[in-house]
Amino acid sequence: MRNVILITIDTLRKDMLGCYGSRDGLTPFIDSLAEQSIVFTTAQAVGPYTQASFPGILTSSYYLDFEDHGKGKILSTGRRLVSEHLKKNGIITAGFHSNPYLSAIFGWNRGWDVFYDSMEAEVTDEVPYIKVNEINQHVEQWLKTTVSQRSTTPFFLWVHYMDIHEPYVPAKEFLSRVDNSIVLNS
Repeated sequence: MRNVILITIDTLRKDMLGCYGSRDGLTPFIDSLAEQSIVFTTAQAVGPYTQASFPGILTSSYYLDFEDHGKGKILSTGRRLVSEHLKKNGIITAGFHSNPYLSAIFGWNRGWDVFYDSMEAEVTDEVPYIKVNEINQHVEQWLKTTVSQRSTTPFFLWVHYMDIHEPYVPAKEFLSRVDNSIVLNS
């Protein structure tokens, strides 16, 4: 097996990505990464929110298959995470996330050699999850230390980001570009 990196992003819409046809130019890095990667063109979420979608992503099961569906429910031990299968077969597994619903409290930490649970991080009321820079620091540290020590053993790395999820708090550098004269009415 080759090394596999799975990047998931909460609330990211396909129609906003250049690699799926958007001409807005908002995602140049993702678009360049897509040119060198496998791009799924017909993938669909199996549920309408995080806890309903992730059983499909990390266990290959529908969220209604077990009695663990619904917000605030613990992942059933009957669902085998991809990390459990891979670790059992000698693959190094590492998971880094920023979504409280994917934390160890709900059972998502099974089978990972390293599982960075953002529930341990300090967050604010303004932004109730950790941001991309903090997640990336942990991922980079893991890649530098763990992978360099065991370079012949393949790894599966999962990284999940929340930055585009509400609340929408843009960096100050982007706020200066906003035209305050435009008012949107619903």
